[in-house]
Amino acid sequence: MPRLKAVWTVQAGVIPGTVEKEHSKMWNYTDDDYEADMLAAKDGSPSNIFTERMKDATAYMMQMNDPRYLNWARLEFMWL
Repeated sequence: MPRLKAVWTVQAGVIPGTVEKEHSKMWNYTDDDYEADMLAAKDGSPSNIFTERMKDATAYMMQMNDPRYLNWARLEFMWL
């Protein structure tokens, strides 16, 4: 089973500090992903899994950052 190396978490809601689960998402980055990125870098690939997950999490947070529906949105990143 792959070991977790990093995680991006987006949480959002209406009441500050109260997370609405339907607007929360998590992106995981495992040691298998890391190994794939290292091999791709050696092969000269310009893209990698880490960057794609970071972009996906950021894009989702930007969608949640809409005061017509929600009052707050937070993106957290943790390298484990």
